[in-house]
Amino acid sequence: MDFHTLKPMNYLAHLFLSCDSEEKMIGNFITDQITLKESKRYDALISEGIQLHRAIDTFTDNHPQVKKVIKILRPTQGKYAPVVVDIYFDYLLYKSWDNYSHRPFEHFSNSVYSMLPKYLELMPVRIHHQVTNMVKMRWLDVYTTIDGLNSTFHRLQKRTRFINNLTDAPSFLSKNQNQLSDHFNEFFPDVIKYVELKCNC
Repeated sequence: MDFHTLKPMNYLAHLFLSCDSEEKMIGNFITDQITLKESKRYDALISEGIQLHRAIDTFTDNHPQVKKVIKILRPTQGKYAPVVVDIYFDYLLYKSWDNYSHRPFEHFSNSVYSMLPKYLELMPVRIHHQVTNMVKMRWLDVYTTIDGLNSTFHRLQKRTRFINNLTDAPSFLSKNQNQLSDHFNEFFPDVIKYVELKCNC
């Protein structure tokens, strides 16, 4: 698997930025796993979630704070820097959770694990196993600890074809967490406002 097919893994941020709508959450969740043709088969709310996911990605890619973090990571992560940023930002969102949500993280994550199986039949069969594993292994929780990130980046390294330093990413995060948190907390309120204006939520 190369960089072009390595899917972003910032599930937590995308699910959080879904206006508390289950259908939009599902659309936001499946976007990177479906083809353009498949995306046109869904009803209005799920389609809105798919469109929202793409809009969030575009906004994020062009945000100056995100570009700064990618620049910080380029010397060690090269072409994989944007993928590492996605994963870092889910971890940093969890670390700042109380600043952005009045709902405890455990309540949010448990509601996601309860929701996903209800919509499984609407998803392509090829990702059913992945979704089942996400619920069973509580993937959102994995991104909340450095140990969990270690496991994530080791698995990710095995899926890539090119030489990389992905397994060094958790250590870099630990050493630079304050700086990276500052960039994240400059960025995330902006994306929240963007979503609120776009979706009237």
